Amino acid sequence: MILPLLKKDSFVLFSFHGLPESQIKANSPICLTTNCCDRNLSNTEKCYKAQCTATARALAERLGLDKEKWKISFQSRLGKAKWIGPYTDEVLQELAQKKLLCIGYFALALSVTV
Repeated sequence: MILPLLKKDSFVLFSFHGLPESQIKANSPICLTTNCCDRNLSNTEKCYKAQCTATARALAERLGLDKEKWKISFQSRLGKAKWIGPYTDEVLQELAQKKLLCIGYFALALSVTV
């Protein structure tokens, strides 16, 4: 059970496997251009980043986390292509600079069939 492990001042990072932006745009042309993740649009069923955002939002709601107490990030960048972000390593550095003492880290690895 995760909930008892979270302290009142916990910050939770939901980290998903990243994908190259080119792959995201090929599968869902509106993704990364319309800010669909934050607007929770109905036509985002093929948008990987929107699905990750919706999953994190649902988990955060279930855990009772306020919006300022959680964030999503993406890991596993390879090569020189631009990958979806924000990047997990950079977010962890940002959180460390803010001196957050209690960080819950959920690495959510997903398989996607395109």
